Amino acid sequence: MEEQLRRCFKCGLKQDKSEFYIDKRNKSGLTGYCRKCANKRISERRRKNPEKFRQRDRLWRAKNPELVKRSEFKYSRTKRGIEVRKKNREKWIKNNPIKNIVAKRKWRKNNQDKVKDEYKRNKDDYITRTRNRKARLKNAKGTFSTKEWNDLKRKHNYTCLCCGKKELIIKLVPDHILALTKGGNNDIGNIQPLCRRCNGIKWNKIISLSELRKLI
Repeated sequence: MEEQLRRCFKCGLKQDKSEFYIDKRNKSGLTGYCRKCANKRISERRRKNPEKFRQRDRLWRAKNPELVKRSEFKYSRTKRGIEVRKKNREKWIKNNPIKNIVAKRKWRKNNQDKVKDEYKRNKDDYITRTRNRKARLKNAKGTFSTKEWNDLKRKHNYTCLCCGKKELIIKLVPDHILALTKGGNNDIGNIQPLCRRCNGIKWNKIISLSELRKLI
């Protein structure tokens, strides 16, 4: 019966054959160093001759584009790959804010159908992000989340507080009771659900709902 253990030439430990890399040049078909020692050896050689290894890697990648593509795809699905990709993306956005804006606009222009589908699936998220962004541009304090907005609509039975129509007929939008231009904040306590028409009529007026109903 063939022995399943093999001694590493470097550390001298007997290990399972699965702990050794394949090397067809040897009679045994395996490397003399275990994986751990082999990786350590390669790392040391890379540190001493970085340019030599970079050039070798470039040549190998140029000769094996399909293997590179397959390997990168497989790595990008691992936990480590996802973290690295996210970190690199955040770093690129930080260093290239203008390019990022241009790229986003270009993508939205070329993918109108996807943008519309995304908006239909996440209307409340879109509204929340838009209102928070407008508030930031006006230097208003506070933010509110999509959950807080949905809870507020549920509290008022998905009804416009002015005209009394429900969301099946109209679309509710967040209205600031004390307008941001009048010094109001963007917290959920300063927000009420109104339909677009009532919100447009109210605009930035400091007015009670009973007075607003007379204007409609």
